[in-house]
Amino acid sequence: MKKILLVSAILLAFVVTNAQTQTEKGKFVVGGTSAFSFSSTNFDGVDDNYNTFNFNINGGYFVIDNLSIGAAFGYQSQKFDAADIDTNATLFAIGARYYFQNFFGGLAFQSEKQKDIDALNSINIEAGYAIFVNDFISINPGLVYSFGIGDMNEGNNTFQGQIGFAIYF
Repeated sequence: MKKILLVSAILLAFVVTNAQTQTEKGKFVVGGTSAFSFSSTNFDGVDDNYNTFNFNINGGYFVIDNLSIGAAFGYQSQKFDAADIDTNATLFAIGARYYFQNFFGGLAFQSEKQKDIDALNSINIEAGYAIFVNDFISINPGLVYSFGIGDMNEGNNTFQGQIGFAIYF
């Protein structure tokens, strides 16, 4: 039992130290995330299926230990089955992410632009876990809650899972 506790303590110390060296002040991070969501709704007696896929490329700079600020650019595709509508949008976001050991949380402002439609804006709150595969690369599963802001997007709230990767240098 003592050996198991000792090995567990050593592994925990390694994980904490490994995460902290990647998120030190002055370091950069670049990466990408992807998310897919599917929902089925019934509105005014009309059944509809709604699918969304997005991919983002992001980057950040650690202004202090464990806190990065950055930006993301992305592409989103949406499909509404009942209305036979397909839309595409470009995304831009600015935000911050804080790391605590291997866990992270973030807050971002996102603007989505579709053809012939005013920009749709939202605030995104994220939480996840950075799984470091080596000293420079992590896989980042997480959850994101977005709530729409402004007249065009008020009440448009989404909750989705995402998976991403990051390279630290």
